[in-house]
Amino acid sequence: ATIDRLWSEAWRVWFPTGQVDPSLCSLCVLRVDATEAEYWDNQGLQGLKFVVKSLRALVQQEQPKIDAKQNAKVTS
Repeated sequence: ATIDRLWSEAWRVWFPTGQVDPSLCSLCVLRVDATEAEYWDNQGLQGLKFVVKSLRALVQQEQPKIDAKQNAKVTS
């Protein structure tokens, strides 16, 4: 009943035989109620710069300095 209720045709990519796919029976459903989230915006050149900074910090056994515009926490 849960599979029928939650099924989406977009999932057919992973479960080609649809709702009767035997591998669906081995899955479980988790519900997560987040109270806080963190996001990173390291697109393009900014991401490459962050990788270089991180590698340099790793070699120097330090934490990389984070640009406040690239990382933020949000609460619900």
